[in-house]
Amino acid sequence: MELHKTCYTYNRRPVELVYLTEFKDVYDAIAWEKQLKGWSRKKKQAIIENKFEKLPDLSKRQTDYNKKCSCHPEEPKGRLEG
Repeated sequence: MELHKTCYTYNRRPVELVYLTEFKDVYDAIAWEKQLKGWSRKKKQAIIENKFEKLPDLSKRQTDYNKKCSCHPEEPKGRLEG
């Protein structure tokens, strides 16, 4: 197999395959790949480690809008005032 110096992974060798799944339909595979690209590193790591049970917790919002913080000390409002 000839390696092309213009390939993205050429300077990132060795490349290690850490996750593989198969699809019957190429469009399902493309959709899955696009979905994974938008995931956080923690979610991707859970998939690699075959810990699918972690995904629901990793999918929750990381910010709790009901808590005060130094950047937004005011209470969150459910509607616009005016």
